[in-house]
Amino acid sequence: MLNRIQSVVFETAYKTNENLLICAPTGAGKTNIAMLTILHVIQQHISQGVIKKDEFKVSETSRIYTLFAQLFLSRSQKLCCVLFIVSQ
Repeated sequence: MLNRIQSVVFETAYKTNENLLICAPTGAGKTNIAMLTILHVIQQHISQGVIKKDEFKVSETSRIYTLFAQLFLSRSQKLCCVLFIVSQ
């Protein structure tokens, strides 16, 4: 289920290649919006049920190390089923 902010940007984040700048309070769901954009990129590189991992890269940054560590753990758990390398 999406919250209000996620609902507003869903179409752009998940269905387009538009750039986004999301400014919202802590806990508003910005990290989940970032995951929607990552899933959109992956979806664009699927051919006959196979993810063409050599055709794209996704980079996510954070200026706060503890947040980055949390994102790293979360992304590793969510994307491990598609055999992506998620590293610091």
